[in-house]
Amino acid sequence: MKKFPVLLALCCAIAFSGCQTHREVIITRATSGNPYFQGLLAEGYLYGMNFKINYGLAAKWAAESAAHQDPVGQYVLGIINEYGLGPHPVAREEAARLYAAARPGLKKMAAQGTPHALHDLGTMYLYGRGVARDYPKALALLSQAAKSNYPPAMADLAGMYMNGYGVPADAEYARKLLLRAAQEGLPEAQVGMGGIYFGQGKYISARNWYRDAAEKNSPAAITALGTMCLNGIDGPKNLRLAEGYFNQAAQVSYPPAMTELGHLCLNPQNASCNPAAGEKWFCRALTKNYAPAAVALADYYAGRTADDPSAARNAMVLYQLAANNDLPVPGAADLDDRTGLYYFILLAWEREKFVSQWQRYHVNMARLVAGYRSGIIGSDGVAFRRAVAAAPLDFYHGNSWYIIKTAGMPPEWTAEIFAAVPAATRQQPLFWLCYGTCANLCGRPELAMTAVRHLLQAAMTEPDNLRAAELKDLAVIMRTSALIQRGMDREAADQLASSGRFVSDPRHLRNYLLHYAAPALRVQGNGLTELLSAPPFVTITQEKPLPPARPFFDCKLGKITGAGKIVPEPQLKTPNDIK
Repeated sequence: MKKFPVLLALCCAIAFSGCQTHREVIITRATSGNPYFQGLLAEGYLYGMNFKINYGLAAKWAAESAAHQDPVGQYVLGIINEYGLGPHPVAREEAARLYAAARPGLKKMAAQGTPHALHDLGTMYLYGRGVARDYPKALALLSQAAKSNYPPAMADLAGMYMNGYGVPADAEYARKLLLRAAQEGLPEAQVGMGGIYFGQGKYISARNWYRDAAEKNSPAAITALGTMCLNGIDGPKNLRLAEGYFNQAAQVSYPPAMTELGHLCLNPQNASCNPAAGEKWFCRALTKNYAPAAVALADYYAGRTADDPSAARNAMVLYQLAANNDLPVPGAADLDDRTGLYYFILLAWEREKFVSQWQRYHVNMARLVAGYRSGIIGSDGVAFRRAVAAAPLDFYHGNSWYIIKTAGMPPEWTAEIFAAVPAATRQQPLFWLCYGTCANLCGRPELAMTAVRHLLQAAMTEPDNLRAAELKDLAVIMRTSALIQRGMDREAADQLASSGRFVSDPRHLRNYLLHYAAPALRVQGNGLTELLSAPPFVTITQEKPLPPARPFFDCKLGKITGAGKIVPEPQLKTPNDIK
């Protein structure tokens, strides 16, 4: 028997339901156990079509629908997992699995002309959900769905024309599409119209659209109303009312609202000012992978470096993750001036896009620092060695060596970290940068020279020319510092001169030199003067005493040793291709 198209079946269901509305039909059929209508009900709660937005109910009905392999339910559940909507955590792998499971069924339904299936499949191509982004396919599918006056399709199509995704940008056509969807009652489109009027300075119209969407529980609209109150737009500033709006949106774990609450908690003009609570709000927003919260929390930590040894490292990681998401991070340069951490964090985190991963390598160094300072943890390092052995990669990737340095703990403790790192990890340039830096800080230049050799070799095989230049420049600074510590000032000057001009960012390279290779300051000229005097800096001539030799991990011997004999500097076979 030939099956009716899904849309025709839905129309028939409504026609034979007597005086029941479309909304009532969906509820009735969904509660009676029909997977297809359960999927429609989930979409209704997700988008706010005929229902108020409710991510909890959307997840409930999507799960029941997906349990029967319904593609709409699978798709909705995929969105909830991808973005961690409501109380649900971000689960990207589960989202990918659900999108893959939904796609074949959505393609069949879309071939029958079902508007919501056309939309769902179109947004998969538009946003790259389970498939590679394909703007032409997204345009065709969303255009077909929009011709059926399906509001979510009109809103997403408006986004394509507004931003020029696969089509010439056409703001006026985008506005018309968005207005049609907003007039159909789609909260997302109503928020979009509010944003358009807000940008035009028509605040009364913007507020009206936001209020319409807020009545359907749109957290974006509620947050927008809070922002208007916070900034005194179309009315006096009202921090208390703004906080009420943000709290309402935060009840469904909406990350922009949680971030705004974090800012309010740090605002001394706010009666509810509470920095500890602000930190928690930022952390909650980060669990939803909200990149602006990374900047906010980084700024907070950057202001606490004097009180918390881990704060600088955490701040620089958050700045790097925000930069990976193309957000401006003006506070990062100042923090690097104070810490010199830029290159260590860059090499470790430059490929990570998900800000929710910022605590992936978590070590409670604050407890260890407090234990050391109070005398509970002895200077023999036994307790520290035990902690490192239990989680070596956490201590390594967590830059615990830096915290040891800044907290005034015994520098030789850093040797325990490198001794515990698995051999495979020692092939990375990051390892040798950290290892060589700490070897120099521990007065072990002969071991730092091993790191220099590995960094230069990494530079020779690095396909990115800028990164190769950075690795070479760092190696040159590290080598110069090591040679000075070995009493080879003339050799240091000669080799520095033969290395040519520094290519790396002068500010970051200067910061590395000042914080971790200070002995190199003894060699004036030969490139260092140019580096140190580059705007906006001034020439620095202050020298620091050379560090005393301490026990450190010898990679060749595979054990921690005392100071060894001076060995000849390793030579590269092809030293001229790096710059």
